[in-house]
Amino acid sequence: MPSVPSFLVPPVLKDNNEVSGKAVVYEIRREAKEIIDFVEEEIANIDDQILELQRKREELVQEGIPSWTILDACKVALSPFRRVPMEILQHIAVDALPAFPSPALNQSPMSLSHVCRNWRNAVLGFPEAWAALYLNIDIVHCNNLSWSSSVATNWFDRAPNRPLSLYLHFDDETLGRQLPLDSIQAFFRTLQPYFNRIRHLGLSADLTLKYARFLNRHALPNLRSLAMNITRYRRITDTVSQGSGEELIFEEAPRLRKLCLNDPAPLQIEFLDVEDATSPWSQITDLCLTKAIPLGDWLLILQICPHLRTATFYIEEGSGSHNASIDEEFDHSALEDLRLKINDATLYLQPCFEMCSFPRLRTLHIYHCNDIVDMDIVSFPPEFSSLKTLVVTGDWYESLDILELLLNSTSGLANLTLGTAVSDTSIFQVLTLAGNDRPEEEDESDTAEEPDRFLVPNLSTLTLVISLEDDDLLNFFESFEVMLYSRTYGVAEPSQRLKKLCITHSFNNDAVLEKIESILDLYREDGYDFQVGEDTDEASCCDCTECQWECEVGRRMERKALKRAKKRVEANP
Repeated sequence: MPSVPSFLVPPVLKDNNEVSGKAVVYEIRREAKEIIDFVEEEIANIDDQILELQRKREELVQEGIPSWTILDACKVALSPFRRVPMEILQHIAVDALPAFPSPALNQSPMSLSHVCRNWRNAVLGFPEAWAALYLNIDIVHCNNLSWSSSVATNWFDRAPNRPLSLYLHFDDETLGRQLPLDSIQAFFRTLQPYFNRIRHLGLSADLTLKYARFLNRHALPNLRSLAMNITRYRRITDTVSQGSGEELIFEEAPRLRKLCLNDPAPLQIEFLDVEDATSPWSQITDLCLTKAIPLGDWLLILQICPHLRTATFYIEEGSGSHNASIDEEFDHSALEDLRLKINDATLYLQPCFEMCSFPRLRTLHIYHCNDIVDMDIVSFPPEFSSLKTLVVTGDWYESLDILELLLNSTSGLANLTLGTAVSDTSIFQVLTLAGNDRPEEEDESDTAEEPDRFLVPNLSTLTLVISLEDDDLLNFFESFEVMLYSRTYGVAEPSQRLKKLCITHSFNNDAVLEKIESILDLYREDGYDFQVGEDTDEASCCDCTECQWECEVGRRMERKALKRAKKRVEANP
């Protein structure tokens, strides 16, 4: 007997009557029809979805056709780049190199090696692209040391038989005095095969001198320049050996000629013998010290570096850490380029040139922070008359007469840069050649008057930093035009005319700049190279690669400190 449908069970149990056979058939047919209607409805919905998807696909295909066309065009355009000759690719690699090459994928040469196979082969086959490396090493993570050594070896292996430049910044400021000495020693041991090819070396860290000691164990026979950047000297004062500072000058670097230090104190110059011709200092020809040292130490350094030709010094008042005193005047016959920055308001300019003369000095940069540079000076050294380039920056606000005296002492000057706080109008008046400043009288007489003031008569290049702080605009432009005329058309001898002028500004005044441009346009039409440019920091210590690298390290540390500060704020809102 067939089983009874479930929907019939309740009535059966309720009244216990026999169910009619027709009712059973009716219910079964009704249920089947409902199921069939439901399935047909689902099929219809699926058909609608299929039609919608097909329509959407056709729309996407139509939209994608232009993109495919563009991609095809890009492939056609890229094809010639893949066929660029090897020589041109190498020129591109040279021009694309950043100032501080590093293993970053978004910088050349790494970026160029990822363009295509031909470009990669070209860059890998160009040793000059891999001859310089700037590494930032996180000492906190020792794995970074092994990674850095691997990067350095792979990098320099691509520059066989080439002079190398290696600049290392060790981020160890969170370690205190505890360094992973074994890992650091292994790092330098890995680089040892390249030491005989290193020409330029830079070390930067909180504990720079400890890293230098690792290098002192190895010979650097071809090292030409060394930069040591001590980021926090006060934390390592007790780590410096009190016996001798000579070991820190790399006695195993006989060809070392250039030395850049942001702090000379750890080198203990007082232990070096001035008369010792074999002293490592005696071989230095280019020295840059970017931290202030006493005047006495400066004079001592000049004596222990007799072959110094280019130098940058920050000096302050004082006889030195060990009362160094120079009793007799002496000549430094080798120095040709001197950058002198005085950040001490109590130190005048005259004492800097009293005990030492520079007969071969041709380029002089003077920065003074005080408004009164000197009070009693009546003349500058006679060797200033042989200067060819002079850069004067700083305050000098109350020292216009001293500035004029300085310019009057440099009769042979050809290049002059002035960026002081003295009013612009006063500067124009000082630079105006008296007797040549009256264009309206040009045709009244055939005989030109003798000028009663002829400062720097051979000046050919002039750079002025203007600020408009204390200037009346009418007097400013009048003095400016008179000065220009006196230096150009007012000079009878063409060889003595001003040929190149650069006006840099530290203000935002479009009307004034347009007026200056209109004045200069009159001279440009006659071939004069007169331009208006952005303000530059001529008070900076030096523009050499080593000093630029130290500045870049400083900016990098500032960015990291800012990130850490933000994290602390986020962690403790």
